Amino acid sequence: MFNLHIITGHIGSGKSSVSEELRSRGYSVIDLDSLTKDVVLTTPEIKAALTAKFGPSAVLPYVGISDSVRRIALDDKIVYDWIDGMLSVYLSEAVHRTCRFLSRTELPANLFIESAVVPQWMNERARGNVFRIVVSDKDNRIDRVVNRHKTAHRIETERTGFCCLSSEEYEKNKKYLEDYRQMIIKTDELQDRLDEEFEKFSARRPVKEFVNDNHDDFKKIATDILNYIMC
Repeated sequence: MFNLHIITGHIGSGKSSVSEELRSRGYSVIDLDSLTKDVVLTTPEIKAALTAKFGPSAVLPYVGISDSVRRIALDDKIVYDWIDGMLSVYLSEAVHRTCRFLSRTELPANLFIESAVVPQWMNERARGNVFRIVVSDKDNRIDRVVNRHKTAHRIETERTGFCCLSSEEYEKNKKYLEDYRQMIIKTDELQDRLDEEFEKFSARRPVKEFVNDNHDDFKKIATDILNYIMC
């Protein structure tokens, strides 16, 4: 029987670096964002439901759920819960198929799921721990995420030969980055609300927090997580 452990945290907290370190040590880690994208793109029923509700641009090739739909879900709890409820059945089954496959291998009997929030189905059907990666300075964390996004955008524009932006294009780019910052803040608020709900109803699954203020402590955090589950 596999134990399912959640690695969670706000955007830019370092959970992906911790997850990658665990992979390098031979552990299986599912990126729930990537799995969600795959489920949306390969499940006709989900694509049909999303496009019927939000229009033909609700689901984009190689992307999954569009940013415009994500923003609506961040602002509207009913919409978020509707999408989450629709996806949870497929995501839960995909994760448990992975568990059944891994149980027939000689890999360690612990599966990690990297997710911004703790899915309700994880709380109901699985056993394991929740590990939250936190950064004390919220503003600094958000600045780093936006700057990383800006750098990636600049590399892309240079690759395509459009590195020199006009003043009009520069202002559009600034607005885009500010919109991106606001989306991060709203995502943080959603995560905080869902975390509160999770902790309110999940006394049997306590949350273990690890501070990543130095941004390069992911190897130590991965070691601490493994020591914790082996106790």
